[in-house]
Amino acid sequence: MKCKCKANPEPKVSWYRGTELVQESKKIKIKSASLKDDLYELTLEIKDPSVADGGTYRCHVQNEFGESNANLNLNIEAEPEPEGESPTFVEKPRIVSENNGKLVIMECKVKADPKPDIIWYRNGEIVQES
Repeated sequence: MKCKCKANPEPKVSWYRGTELVQESKKIKIKSASLKDDLYELTLEIKDPSVADGGTYRCHVQNEFGESNANLNLNIEAEPEPEGESPTFVEKPRIVSENNGKLVIMECKVKADPKPDIIWYRNGEIVQES
């Protein structure tokens, strides 16, 4: 967010979110730059902004001759939640033996949307269909 102001002498700058004073951190950088004559550019940078960072911000400037404010509304839209449902087991996995032990069936019942990719492993190796 950037604001420009004209002042002489150079103003003291404070940024607020709502009524809370914004402090510099790893996520937030506050800068003030003299452009020319009595013109200043005031910047509030938010690294990796999220919905929680949205709100009304106020840039407050003051010097011995007075003060002024600029209000900015930061609206951040969240990424839409993906449609569907992550895979979950709906029954405990089970092993069924048929043909007097000549055939073993391993069953896992899973619910998911969209249909999940299913991969079987044995000793860390992918089981190939045969």
